[in-house]
Amino acid sequence: MLGNRRIRTAIAITGAAGLLLTLAAIGPSPVDAEVVTIDGEAYGVDGLITLPPEVQGDPNEEIIIEPTPVVVLPDNGSGEDPIREDLLYTDDIPDVLEIGIMTVVTQGSLSTANVDGGVFSDTLIDNLLVLDGVIFAEDLISSCAHDEARQLAGVEFNELEIDGTAIAASPAPNTEIPVPDVGTVRLNVQTETANRIEVAAMEVEFDVEDGPSVDLRLGVSECGTEVLDLVDDEPFVPIADLADPFDGDPEFTG
Repeated sequence: MLGNRRIRTAIAITGAAGLLLTLAAIGPSPVDAEVVTIDGEAYGVDGLITLPPEVQGDPNEEIIIEPTPVVVLPDNGSGEDPIREDLLYTDDIPDVLEIGIMTVVTQGSLSTANVDGGVFSDTLIDNLLVLDGVIFAEDLISSCAHDEARQLAGVEFNELEIDGTAIAASPAPNTEIPVPDVGTVRLNVQTETANRIEVAAMEVEFDVEDGPSVDLRLGVSECGTEVLDLVDDEPFVPIADLADPFDGDPEFTG
């Protein structure tokens, strides 16, 4: 289980107190399971922006944004110290994409005799403008947590407006908001499997006639674990995984 002390460390780092505390306050994890692998990642923004030609006949300009900034959890975890990166974004595209400061964090531990295994990841974006204010958010936060018992994710916004309309601070998972003649915004986009959960605070798909097209993911947090059940305090591996495959015909001994 993700201990409260480690969760509170992330709270202090990102300011996402309410969200991460909600993720953590679920109760104890089972004693008959062990986290044997962990997977954590967080990044602020990635995507593709296409700008229209400034001179008739010139090709469109494509700007590829690699995941920025990004942190990835090592296979053996980070222990008690989260991995963090802060970035004052300097690659703004005026009237298309402007971002203030981004902070990304991931932290996790494998199960040991003294520590319950688990991972969390957390992203904070401060001051976001897309298409000169079609989207505005003062703060954008995404968080996930994953341990022996559960996988959780959530998103919070501060003063989010889309096309002049105020949006709830904590939208439901996979909320889709159309913007007439511009495109679509998706909020709290969650992708979940048995061993992993990913949450993007926002996905933007805009295509303005005679203007820019914007395809972005913002505030992405990913968390995953592999958990084995314990039998007599040892990880249980199914017999099928241990048995050697039979090769050849049996020898007749008569």
